[in-house]
Amino acid sequence: MKLFFGQKVTKSYLQRRYFNLDDFWERSWKRRDFGSYNIVKPGFVSEGRSVPERINRPSYFDTSMPPPGPDEPEIKTEAQIKKMRDSCRLARFMLDSVGKYIKVYLNGFHGDCSAMFLVGEVDKDGKALVKATEQSLERAISICRPGEFFCNIGSEVELVARKAGFTVVPCFTGHGIGSYFHGPPDIYHCYNNYPGKMKTGMVFTIEPVLAQGSHEIVILEDGWTAVTLDNGRTAQFEHTVLITDDGVEILTNNVA
Repeated sequence: MKLFFGQKVTKSYLQRRYFNLDDFWERSWKRRDFGSYNIVKPGFVSEGRSVPERINRPSYFDTSMPPPGPDEPEIKTEAQIKKMRDSCRLARFMLDSVGKYIKVYLNGFHGDCSAMFLVGEVDKDGKALVKATEQSLERAISICRPGEFFCNIGSEVELVARKAGFTVVPCFTGHGIGSYFHGPPDIYHCYNNYPGKMKTGMVFTIEPVLAQGSHEIVILEDGWTAVTLDNGRTAQFEHTVLITDDGVEILTNNVA
């Protein structure tokens, strides 16, 4: 995921504007009724654990900052596509086996995917949000083929979101992926005029985020936690896809 248009705020900023963080959460909560759920507040993030030397690690392991990708969307070779399939299959296996396997990097290539899981008794508003988000991803993937405009992905996501009564969060985008983690093309999930067409051999992610209310978000001082300004719930689904001669292949589809 790449972040655009986001506003980064610190704890001190929130304290100046809302007096204190607890007041901020309380004010946000009262703005609109989004169903029955509890607000998840930022918690303590533990120190990172050491990784044994025997485990293959990407070049940016120490810095946590992946190097920049190519300047133009990459047309991958058959050898690169084979590695992408392997990495994406592993990424999906990890997603389906949460807590058992932790690994998103294989043979020098990345795989990227995400999904929503319903835990316990989820109210109808929450279920509707998750369903619409998954449908928006499926709709976006369905139009992918050589010659299709990248910008049309956003149009398809918007159509599904608006019909279901939800909002697209535009600041999170998909991206090209390969031996690099982020590269062109940028995949916007809202109405947009991003230039360019899909070509056979391109690999990129599609990862729409839908919200119950406002599309506005803030990134908290940990540099990672994203929250909506009105505390409306959000949902996200993601796949890595390959453009083929006759359409599209979902590289992070369910592992058989």
